[in-house]
Amino acid sequence: EISTGGIDDAAFKPRALIEPIFRCSATRVILAHNHPQGFAVPSSADCDMTADVRKMLRTLEISLDDHIIVAGKDWFSMKNSKKYADIFYEY
Repeated sequence: EISTGGIDDAAFKPRALIEPIFRCSATRVILAHNHPQGFAVPSSADCDMTADVRKMLRTLEISLDDHIIVAGKDWFSMKNSKKYADIFYEY
């Protein structure tokens, strides 16, 4: 767990994300978070944060493999969605 938040958002500090990745010597990361009061669909803030994290990880030679959003029994893979997949691939 990197961060907890309220109904509308959950802020995290980049260091809080990077430290456990380094401790595990991870080279690949999957982000996940929940939407407790909504649908498992990315918000614009989710998309912006995902793109920012991907750029940050890329500079450290760490791959962001997916960002999964969970809402109750529903879930959403950003990488497997045509609408958001471009965040995960280089051109």
